[in-house]
Amino acid sequence: MTLEDMFKHAESSRRKILDAAGKMDAASFVARTPGVFSVRDLLVHLMDTEDFWIGSVVLAQKQRKFTPEKYKDAGTLTVDWDKVRERTRKLFATLPAELLRQTRTVPGEAAETFEVEKILWHFLTHETHHRGQVCMLMRENGFEPPVVDLL
Repeated sequence: MTLEDMFKHAESSRRKILDAAGKMDAASFVARTPGVFSVRDLLVHLMDTEDFWIGSVVLAQKQRKFTPEKYKDAGTLTVDWDKVRERTRKLFATLPAELLRQTRTVPGEAAETFEVEKILWHFLTHETHHRGQVCMLMRENGFEPPVVDLL
């Protein structure tokens, strides 16, 4: 499996998740149980981390900060996430091998340096992890989550 294949799967899954989240009532979309995020919180987290890893780290563009409270439903979140995702689509559409071998330093107290290829794999597997959590929360709130399996 290539990075491009994994991104295509992530893209397809993202659309299915947002479509399913769009069928949730507002209360269920934002519902939090103690110690657990809401569907909205996790989706905003994915959008925010995509902006960080792709925009800020890989492409060295200024990061925006997305907060869950701005989004009352999946439709408003989709509008912003489509803008973030468009940049990611462009990156994956032209993914040059020389870029994959370059390194980037991840900002923070314990700044670490990684190859771009590893950063992109991290971004995609991180999204996969949280997609599972979103599907679980949908089911727990009485909604049928989409099938987002690779096969």
